[in-house]
Amino acid sequence: MSAIAPLEPLSRSAHTPANDNRQTCQRTLLFVVAIISALGSLVASGLLFPHIGYSSLAIAGVGLAIALGCVLYLSCRSTTPTQERDLRGSEQQSTLGQDLTKITPQKIEKRRDTDKEYFNKWGISDGRVITNFIIDEYFLELAERHHEFIIPQWGTRAQINSETDNVVDSMQTLLDKPETQNASYLAMHLHLSGKGWKHYTLIFIDNVTRCVEFYDSVVQSANHRQVEVRLKEIATLLSAKYPGPRPYEMSCKITKPLQWEGPDCGVWVMYFAAEKLNDPTVNFNHINGKKRAESIVRDYRKTVSEILIAREKKIDQELLEERLQKEKRLQALAKEQ
Repeated sequence: MSAIAPLEPLSRSAHTPANDNRQTCQRTLLFVVAIISALGSLVASGLLFPHIGYSSLAIAGVGLAIALGCVLYLSCRSTTPTQERDLRGSEQQSTLGQDLTKITPQKIEKRRDTDKEYFNKWGISDGRVITNFIIDEYFLELAERHHEFIIPQWGTRAQINSETDNVVDSMQTLLDKPETQNASYLAMHLHLSGKGWKHYTLIFIDNVTRCVEFYDSVVQSANHRQVEVRLKEIATLLSAKYPGPRPYEMSCKITKPLQWEGPDCGVWVMYFAAEKLNDPTVNFNHINGKKRAESIVRDYRKTVSEILIAREKKIDQELLEERLQKEKRLQALAKEQ
């Protein structure tokens, strides 16, 4: 797998004469507002033109200052860069500098290929801990590949710990999405934690077999009983929302350990979801032995890294093309004027 680096996210802001003119105008307005406000304050306090006192001149001056302030505010807002795209909950921006129109896709592609930032961001084959961010991004990729598969809004956190237990509420939020009405499969990862430990698991809803499936790579975590209670509540919730010939059942699908140590639970969550979508009848209990399980994790880390890097490259290329198209339109408009 090659180590490649991302182009910095693009913004719509560019250094142009039009922007310079607006910035000069803004500075001028700010200076005028400051002068008028100062004069109004001096008149109102009696330090300037004491025989006038609290006159309409002071009131008019302050009013004019406020009006100009509003104009300044609106002017500033009109030149604030808008964000290109909502990338997984957190939106990113940067500028390419003053020579943006001279940059071509080929030059930027070469710049990416000589940098390691892509791999630093998405490379998970080095045994590092899988984060919510990586799981969310991978689930987005799965949802784009499998249209019958619906996931929560990006950034939604279902978790159980000493302070929070929002599993049922998170599932209700997912069920409220209109597209879940005809979905075959729903899924969300569940973050379990306690004093000195944390663990990722998977809740997978199979609407075809009407089953709430739970996948835990260590079989039973410390708060497994609490999880089972919540899963049964979810089954009841689904049975009420989607009446059928039989109620939804709850099933814990992993009956023998697949993980013994290390930060691999997030890898298993992504593996479980992807394999279920590829083959709804898959049985993970056929994975025999620690060596086989570790081999699956090692290979799947590489697979996820490659998928997420390719996804990021595609997004960056789309943003670049959109950016260059906009620059061409702006240049054409400038020539016409």
